[in-house]
Amino acid sequence: MTPTTTTKHLAVLSPLQGHALLLCIDGTGRVRSRQRLRAGDPADVPAGGHCVLAIPGSCVRSLWLDIDARSEAQAAAVARHRVEAHSADTGDALHVVLAPRRDGEPLRQVLVVASSELQLWLDAAAAMGLVPDAVVPDYMLVPAARPGTGTTDEDVRALEWEGHWLVRGPRLAFSAEPELARTLLEAPSHDPSADKATDDAFVAGLRDNAVDLLQHRFARIRDRAGARETWRRTAWLAGLLLLSPLLVTATDAARHALAATSLQAEARETAGRVLGDVPTGAPALALQAALDAGTGRGAAAAPMLAAVSAAVTQVPGLHLERLDMDGAGDAGATVAHGGPDDLDALAAQLAGQSISMTVEDSRASPGGYSSRIALAAEGTAP
Repeated sequence: MTPTTTTKHLAVLSPLQGHALLLCIDGTGRVRSRQRLRAGDPADVPAGGHCVLAIPGSCVRSLWLDIDARSEAQAAAVARHRVEAHSADTGDALHVVLAPRRDGEPLRQVLVVASSELQLWLDAAAAMGLVPDAVVPDYMLVPAARPGTGTTDEDVRALEWEGHWLVRGPRLAFSAEPELARTLLEAPSHDPSADKATDDAFVAGLRDNAVDLLQHRFARIRDRAGARETWRRTAWLAGLLLLSPLLVTATDAARHALAATSLQAEARETAGRVLGDVPTGAPALALQAALDAGTGRGAAAAPMLAAVSAAVTQVPGLHLERLDMDGAGDAGATVAHGGPDDLDALAAQLAGQSISMTVEDSRASPGGYSSRIALAAEGTAP
């Protein structure tokens, strides 16, 4: 991600806000100096170095998706489409970045952060005199385990930093408070624990990292001549479009037609997974008919989805964000909550109706956390 330079600066923002750790690293990877920064007290960062800013990973969601595309531009577009299809935020509200491919890993890592939140952290860094050349989530500073036959307990590493755990492993990366992190990492073979974050660990993670959030609208323009050329090319294209209103109309119509075709295909595919066969008519009508008849793969899931909807209303501070059902008819949900105790209360409510619950994923969100849960009838694996 970073070019070879004599000096690098790594600034790790604290999730508690208002201060950061700044490391000065020489060309051999040795930490030459460290200092604590605070807002309003700008850092003395010499010019000519390469500055990497690590922001709290609790605001950056990490996903792994199977993306088949012919180019990186197409792959980035596919990633954005899939993320927006499962999010209430669209357009510029979400900043979606595709990480480079890793050897031996067929899936692509996708990082998602609210554009407004990324801008807030960039502003906080600027208040400390930091102008980054690259930005990463803090959990990407955990030295990575190499992908192998699959994720094992030993592949996952956790570092404790400023009251949070930074966790990284094959197809796993997040930052969370220790209690929640332990819940997410709980395994029968060991009790999850985290090592204290050290300067050397951060430097090793920085060396292994290849992600940069400063892309798309957040990309820096480093070359003024290149910027002027980009401006000229943009102005020329804008003039061409102004002279060709029919071209604008045709392009817009084509874009909407492609979107409609894509959504229609996606609707048929989804209906096919639920019904067991792709419907010949309108997908919505076929799904409604199956629901009325109590057939289809969703018949067993419907009572569980109804149960979790009712159970959420019985736990103060718990809110239902969405309900899910996959192609096998398995049920799940995403809930917003204040802490791990809320999930325990929800699990107790569901247990009273002979439904077991498993937490699959959890991430920080404004005012608390957002967790994805899997549901199953007791006696079966979620």
